Amino acid sequence: EKKPREKKTKVVKAKKEKQEEPDDDDEEWQTVPKSGITSEKPKMFAKDAEIDLPVVLSKLNEVMQGRGKKKTDRKLQIEMLQELKNIADTHNLGPAIGVKIRFNILSAIFDYNLKISEPMKLEYWTKLLEVMHDLMKALLLNASEITLSEAVTEETEEFETKPYRLRGCVLTAVERLDDEFIKLLKECDPHSNEYVERLKDEVTVTKLIEQVLRYVEVQGSPIE
Repeated sequence: EKKPREKKTKVVKAKKEKQEEPDDDDEEWQTVPKSGITSEKPKMFAKDAEIDLPVVLSKLNEVMQGRGKKKTDRKLQIEMLQELKNIADTHNLGPAIGVKIRFNILSAIFDYNLKISEPMKLEYWTKLLEVMHDLMKALLLNASEITLSEAVTEETEEFETKPYRLRGCVLTAVERLDDEFIKLLKECDPHSNEYVERLKDEVTVTKLIEQVLRYVEVQGSPIE
């Protein structure tokens, strides 16, 4: 009679000890908000890292390498580029890298919508207008020093000394922005308040087109 009781006592004791043992994996678990959106900024560099132009350019290339890949988290990519832009501005790394990052943010926002035929979400449409305005402001302030053109190759880009040379095309960017605006209008009922609200963006889109034309004229590039 003693042996079964002792065995049972040992089993209960073993279970109790197992419950009391600390789980090594507990420290690795983190609470995720119900919405799935974290308010923390993406970590770009180590705390003691020295932030300079080559380091930021390297990180920019690293982030953009995931462009077009199925496994790429497009939302996270946009957030990382936004944070990288803030870091570059904070450390005063020059207007060229700021323009380059902003242009890549535009590309990332355009890429966010997988279905080209469908309009982008209003959240990203608003962000697109803000980034495009920010980009054109930076380009016009440095129009005589920065050349943004598809004729510039990645190998011949210049970020450190004037005149700065960057690969990209603002004409293509503003054309895509205009296309997105038209898709948003077509998605709305023309008799609804939503349509009226979207139609108000026409003023902003028109101003952006005028800014792009002004920059192109300063650069002396032909418009087809």
